[in-house]
Order: sequence, then C-alpha cells, then structure tokens
Amino acid sequence: VPTRPAHERAAFAAINVRGHVDVPLVKGGAFVAGMTVHFSAPRAWAAEEVALIEETAERTWAAVERAKAEAALRASEERFRTLFESIDEGFCVVDVALDEEGRGTDYTVVEMNPAFERHTGLAGVVGRPIRQAVPALEEFWFETYGRVAQTGAATRFEHGSDALGGRWFDVYAFRLGDDGSRKVAILFNDVTDRRRAERERERLHREVEAERARLSDVFQRAPSFMAVLAGPDHVFERVNDRYLELIGGREVVGK
Repeated sequence: VPTRPAHERAAFAAINVRGHVDVPLVKGGAFVAGMTVHFSAPRAWAAEEVALIEETAERTWAAVERAKAEAALRASEERFRTLFESIDEGFCVVDVALDEEGRGTDYTVVEMNPAFERHTGLAGVVGRPIRQAVPALEEFWFETYGRVAQTGAATRFEHGSDALGGRWFDVYAFRLGDDGSRKVAILFNDVTDRRRAERERERLHREVEAERARLSDVFQRAPSFMAVLAGPDHVFERVNDRYLELIGGREVVGK
C-alpha cells in the first residue's frame, strides 16, 4: 500500500527511484544528518540491508566529524605556529636529562622560535645537548630545569649567564605533559639592558650619597659659623657645631 502522496511518488518516478531507505542520524537528541539509498526498482529491504545502511551512515558521520576535528586542529596549530614565530619573547621546549637522583644533568633543545637566537645568541642548537653547544654553561640552568621536569612545579626567576655573554634573563619555565614527561617549556626575555641600567642607577645613588656625606662632614667641621636657612620665614634647616657654640647650644633647627 503506497504511503506517500501521489505528487511525491511522481517526483521519485521522474528520477527513476522505485525503492529507497532513509536513515536519520540523531546525536544528543537532535537530528544532525541523514542518509538515503535509492534503488531503481521496487524493493523489499531486508533487515540486514537496512542495518548495513545504518552502519554506513554512522561511519560516514564519524569520518566527517573526524575530518572536522582534524581541520580544527590544523587551524589551531597554524594559529599557535604564527604566535610561536611572531612573539618577541624567546621560547623553546627542552628535553631534560636527569640522573638517578632526579637532578638535571643536561638538556636538549627540541624546538625554538626565531626570538630564541636573538635573545641568547645561540644558533643551530636544536637537537644538540646544550652541554655540547655551550660547554661553559652554569650548573644553575641544569639544576633549575631538572627540578621543573622532576617536580612539575613551574618557576619564574631572573638570572645571568657569563657563558652567554653576560646576558641576564627573565624566565618562566613549566613542564609539558604528565609526571613521566621530561619536556620543559621555557619563555624568556633578555633583560640585560634593564639590569645594566639598574646597576648604573645604584652606582650613581651610592656616589650621590657618598658626596652628600662628604659635604655634610665638611659643613660640620668648618671652622667658621655656618647655618642654612630656607623660605621667607628664614627657618633653620641645619647648623654646624661652631654655630651651636656661638648660640650657646640652643636647638634652632626647624625654627
């Protein structure tokens, strides 16, 4: 007994469809897709045939979803790669070698961005043990990255390296992966200029304080009567010992 309206049967006949199976795909309670199989002659579909079509529909949907996920992953990786290549900060991933007691003994750079070379002055180090690339590198770096790899605890610090030309770095290091991973990601900036400027400011401050102390001593030891007054009211800011002797030791500073 026909179950479709006459106009639908006429439409199917016009495209030479005499038998067909519709398989809806419902995910999460909602219709997401469907598969239709056509046959040019009337057909009584066996349960096995319908089951095969349903399985094909499920496999097709799974393949489509997998392709979409892979495309999204590629897009995400491309965005990450663009960020990785363009950031000003140096970035690298290292594989840390640990001794039997879990201490860092060496590490190999497995990936780095262009800024890595600019900040460190190191080129061609990917795939090489860093002890081989920089034999004089301080133990601090191996101990620090070894601790991050061993414990999984991220760390932020500033430290310098004579082996890298006296550069100073602001570093953030964290482990990639689970407890079994020995890979550590390192994000860093060369802060050498800032550190030099800070040291220069400190040097100048020490010089100013030393000169101030020297002048104060000269002021106090001067053989003549000396006083410093300020403002329209001529308030005493400081007086030397000879001046205090002159006025009988009276407290006048601030008056």
